[in-house]
Amino acid sequence: MMYSKIILIDHDSRRKANISMEMSEVGIFCDPYADVSEFIESGPNSDCIIAADDGPCSIAQIIKKLEENGRENLIIAFSNEIDLGRITDAMLAGAIDFVAWPFRGLEVMDRVQARATAMGNAQHRRRRAILAKEKLRVLTLREDEVIAGLAEGLTNKAIAELIGISPRTVEVHRANAMNKLDLDHSAKAIRLKLESDLF
Repeated sequence: MMYSKIILIDHDSRRKANISMEMSEVGIFCDPYADVSEFIESGPNSDCIIAADDGPCSIAQIIKKLEENGRENLIIAFSNEIDLGRITDAMLAGAIDFVAWPFRGLEVMDRVQARATAMGNAQHRRRRAILAKEKLRVLTLREDEVIAGLAEGLTNKAIAELIGISPRTVEVHRANAMNKLDLDHSAKAIRLKLESDLF
């Protein structure tokens, strides 16, 4: 995915103007905001955010506020001064990259593109895992154990021996799980369980 618009979060007005000019030179429109709250209140959609890590909010705080408001964005952190601790904190919080200002617009967008491509599949798997875990929450502990046993390729008899119940009780838990999950085939329940274990 090539971006034509990015969100820029920076408390420094002068730097924000310079970054906007730099990005416009490579055909990227910057939608500038002074802080993450202003961005959240305005509600624009953009997958990509470039955010200052040297303002009143750290990248970790920015990402936390975005997540609290149901936003999932690719975030590149930047700062005038780079240190390993700051980079580590930003990356652990979920930033996809960290760059030093001044930077070249094309260089940043190339990095965004590379990271977005690499992360695309991982984010998709993560979303599927979260959805699968959410669906599986309706199951009792025993029903979940039975579905987990099926996902490991065990027979009803092997599951029964493993968790200390009869094979007939395994069948009952399996049927109850299928009803609760509104699934018509055990293979779908197995896939759901395997997806939930991806992350």
